[in-house]
Amino acid sequence: MNEIRLDKIIDSIIFFYILSIYIFTYQEGLNVISNGIAVLLLALIWAAFLLNKKRLRFKFYLLVYLLFIFSCLFSAFYAINQGTAITKFTTIFLVFTLMFSLINYLDSQVKIKRISG
Repeated sequence: MNEIRLDKIIDSIIFFYILSIYIFTYQEGLNVISNGIAVLLLALIWAAFLLNKKRLRFKFYLLVYLLFIFSCLFSAFYAINQGTAITKFTTIFLVFTLMFSLINYLDSQVKIKRISG
């Protein structure tokens, strides 16, 4: 009997997430589907990370991106439209979380080739 592994499920969800970005992002109201797949992807990546007890990797460019995110947060306090600035900060922070998770999940060329086909 074929064994379903968490890595195979994550790989297929990464594929569907990339596909959903192209299909649902530019149609009003349908980006919720893409965001839901992203939340599922993050949950599964962190579940696999906790189950495998891997070590976190934090690259230098992630630190630079994190500093940019915090500068956006501080600039939101004196922005003309603070509601829009906080919304954009939240979006950038969620993209950072997804990027950080994918960097820690895709740790070898084998995984990248397995996802890309």
